[in-house]
Amino acid sequence: MKKKLLALLAVSSLILMSCHKEKKEEPAPAEPDAIEVATTSFVAEKGEGTVEIPVSANAKLTVTIANDAQQWLYYSATKAMTNSTVVIGYHANPTAKQRTGNVTITAGTEKAVVAITQAAGDAIVELGATSQKVNPRGETISVSFTSNDEVNVTPSVTWIKAKEVKDGVQTLEVSINDSGAAREGEVVFSAASDANVKATFTVTQKAANIDPNAISILAFGNTGTTAAMNYLYPVLKEMGYTSIRLGNLYIDDSDLEKHIASISDSTNVYKFNCIEDETWVTKDTSAVSVLEPEDWDYIVIGQTVANAADESKYAAAADLVKAIRVSNPFTPIAWNMGWAPKNGAEQYEAISDAVATIIKANSDISVIIPTGTAIQNLRTSHFEDNLTSSDNKNLSYNIGRPVAAYTWAATLTGKSIDDLKYLPDDLTDDGKAARYQYESDYLPAIKEAVKAAVSAPLKVTESVNYAPYKSAVDMALLKAGMAALGYPESMLNNYVEMPVTMIHNAFYNSSAAQKSTIAADSPSTIMAGFSGSTGSTNRKFAATHVFPHDALPVGTLIVLLDNTLQYRPEGWKTLSTANDGKDGRPSRPGNVTANVTEVTDAWWGTFTYRAFNISKRDGTEMTDADWAKVHKGFAIMVPKTSIGDGLENYGDGSWKW
Repeated sequence: MKKKLLALLAVSSLILMSCHKEKKEEPAPAEPDAIEVATTSFVAEKGEGTVEIPVSANAKLTVTIANDAQQWLYYSATKAMTNSTVVIGYHANPTAKQRTGNVTITAGTEKAVVAITQAAGDAIVELGATSQKVNPRGETISVSFTSNDEVNVTPSVTWIKAKEVKDGVQTLEVSINDSGAAREGEVVFSAASDANVKATFTVTQKAANIDPNAISILAFGNTGTTAAMNYLYPVLKEMGYTSIRLGNLYIDDSDLEKHIASISDSTNVYKFNCIEDETWVTKDTSAVSVLEPEDWDYIVIGQTVANAADESKYAAAADLVKAIRVSNPFTPIAWNMGWAPKNGAEQYEAISDAVATIIKANSDISVIIPTGTAIQNLRTSHFEDNLTSSDNKNLSYNIGRPVAAYTWAATLTGKSIDDLKYLPDDLTDDGKAARYQYESDYLPAIKEAVKAAVSAPLKVTESVNYAPYKSAVDMALLKAGMAALGYPESMLNNYVEMPVTMIHNAFYNSSAAQKSTIAADSPSTIMAGFSGSTGSTNRKFAATHVFPHDALPVGTLIVLLDNTLQYRPEGWKTLSTANDGKDGRPSRPGNVTANVTEVTDAWWGTFTYRAFNISKRDGTEMTDADWAKVHKGFAIMVPKTSIGDGLENYGDGSWKW
């Protein structure tokens, strides 16, 4: 019974405990998260500062700045806040545009987004450079600029066009200045948000030479440029140029280094050869004063002949170009290629290699004048090595210098030289101009060499039509004939045969002033001094060129090897005077049939020029067989002792063959 009572009490206790739990009071529910800002939009000044955002919240605050605004908005929390103010800092606005960034303020599960708009900063436009000289013939230039705004580019003149703009660089296109005068124009870079914020770029442009009949060439000179420019004026004049300016600046034989040291000297350290009234004159000047007008069509530089084959001497070209570019940023610069010495094939290759390696690699040198190649080309013709003086420093006046003039003219003008006829004149003893007596193929051979050089400036092109002179004289007959006359073969070794050109169907008559005729239908090219004729008399003769006194020195042998031929050694005291035996003038010489005639002072007499008509002794017209006899049977043998080493003196202009 007792056990039952205890069990009942335990159950009752559990029931009472259970009833007590059901009556226990529950806690009040939590208040919902809440946040409130006074406004969701704030305005910031353009400079650096802060924005204070009043916030009411019932939970801990966190602040997040949008990624795209973090570069200029910032928040630095020192402690968690509720029902407080959020302070947002901002940096100055470097752009000229208004900008907006979002700030998110979070309280528990609630958030508020506040937009902060910052006023535009002050507009800025700055240029990398404020002015530039431009090419007279027009060019495209680039102007760098920086701005915090969109930029409007407005040229003030029609001859400047604003083109592409990319990565802070504005491209401007400037047209050729054909106005005849220097001009200046402005390009305004202005801010889109404030047109009063701007920068001005000034363009200055010299007048371009647009006259097709005008040309100007300046050389920083040495013997190479002097030789080339010697006859350049008349060649350009024959090309049709009516306004020609030529100038040659030099100090002795100026190499590149000497020009570099002297070009900025404002004193008159230079000699200046220039054309005035179609004549070369020399003045003292400075390079600065000659370069300053900046109106040359070409500026030519080159290495001296002595250094032309030394590649180590070419490095200075770049420094000379830089010095020229200080005052003449746009004038085309040309390089005059030097020539090799006689028998100088290896030196020519060295010159060509140096030009190819160093000069062509310089983008500021836009033209190569292949003077040295033209000379080397002509050396493969019948002229061979007779184009320079014995020391190789100068080109011969009668051949070498015309080659250089034609090469310069063809290269710098781009015009054809096919129809040119100019060859230099010499002065006779009476002061009158008399053309050098040229072989009929002087000019064609020169033109062939020049045109080949212009087409292939850095390699030799061998002559096709004018092979080296080969004597037509029958040497066996010559030796036998002279031996019979008492001239042993060993003696012939003391002579050199002079190249003699024969013009068929032509003759002289020295009883009048120098005059000669050639049959109009002759296949031969008419030489200077010959006029056309259809007379049958012409067909009885062949004529040589005219020889000045120095060309046939005492001791020269005139050889006639065919006994069917004769010759008349025509003579003139002056080429403009008749030699008719009157008033103290010498008479016209008669025909000669002697096999060998030695030139003596008496043979020359009062004559200063001689020439030869070759004819048949029976006076009949020449046949093809007779022409062959003329070429084989007439020779002029010049003693080597009178002309030095072979024909080298021919090259310096004293031998006008």
